[in-house]
Amino acid sequence: MITVVQNQDIYIIRFQYDPEVVKLIKNVPGRMYVPEQKYWTIPLARLGFLISQFKGTPYENLVQIYS
Repeated sequence: MITVVQNQDIYIIRFQYDPEVVKLIKNVPGRMYVPEQKYWTIPLARLGFLISQFKGTPYENLVQIYS
């Protein structure tokens, strides 16, 4: 499960560690890792870009978005 939750002007992305998912998220412009909380963030405007990264991968159906 990959959860993407809107928090004001960012999306917080949480998932059980998977290097392939990390690689996909690292392609998103403006992404940041928050090591203290162990999650990634992306700007609000980059949600479509994130979705396109997962499209056609085994992770496509594991993404749940909450706005």
